[in-house]
Amino acid sequence: MENQKGGFFSGLKKMIFKEEDVPLPAQQPEPTPAKVANPVVVESRPANTFDAGSVPVEAREDAAKKAYQLIESINQPGVDFFEVWNAVEESGGAQAASLKQAFNTLKFADKTLTKEKLLSSGNYYKNELQKALDSDIQKKNSEKAAITNKIKESKETLTAEVNSLEEQVVRLQKTIAEKQAELSNLQAHWQPKLEDIEKKIQTGKHAIEGVISKMQTLLGLAEKEL
Repeated sequence: MENQKGGFFSGLKKMIFKEEDVPLPAQQPEPTPAKVANPVVVESRPANTFDAGSVPVEAREDAAKKAYQLIESINQPGVDFFEVWNAVEESGGAQAASLKQAFNTLKFADKTLTKEKLLSSGNYYKNELQKALDSDIQKKNSEKAAITNKIKESKETLTAEVNSLEEQVVRLQKTIAEKQAELSNLQAHWQPKLEDIEKKIQTGKHAIEGVISKMQTLLGLAEKEL
């Protein structure tokens, strides 16, 4: 019933998935009314505090299209929950009067439509959507976990590197202080040695010059008297 898809699509626009394609399950056989299984109980989840209004309109519409494509891909032949929901959405939303009117009208068009078929097909679509959502969330949580683990490993590595560099800085600062002290004391360290050498120079010079003076006196005397 292609003419009813618009209403159903508008009903799905509130469903938000991620940007990547939602995995499509394999086509399932039409539920047989004679073998209606008990509805699968979907585990209740805490209220999601995510603000859908913070997501751009284009992203929400794209996600709703993907959800619609998923439900359309598993739509069973004949009249079931899908068509009833379409009719109810076209009538203004889920209300008892619009539900009864849609159900009775579509039942007239397709005698196989029963309350049991409506419930079983509705639970089937709902659970398939939930499984697709759970699979997508699991995938995204795995990606988040991988990134979180990468952040943890990088943080540990960088912390170790920073600590090592800080230790090197401390050692360098200590070495610099030692070298600065050594530089400051350099003149004082060698000054006594310099003074001792200078003293020896002057002492030797005085002694040698005295001897040379005596020798020169004798040489002058010899030159005159001999």
